Amino acid sequence: MEIEKVKLQKVIDWADGNYDGHLTIMKFTSGWKVLFGTPEVDIKNRERLQDLPSEMGLNEAVGVANELHRSFNY
Repeated sequence: MEIEKVKLQKVIDWADGNYDGHLTIMKFTSGWKVLFGTPEVDIKNRERLQDLPSEMGLNEAVGVANELHRSFNY
């Protein structure tokens, strides 16, 4: 698996310009999640994290992040 560097750089640039550089990449058994910001992973927010859609691969998750600019602060 190789991530497309152009996609990744766009995500990093967006995080730098809009979220003080904060970018979260998570891998679960159900797939990958990429979002902007730093989530507080506590009992209250655990369900919110679970509800975020997962993507099968890191490239796909980064692509969705580029398109939707999904953050945990929604």
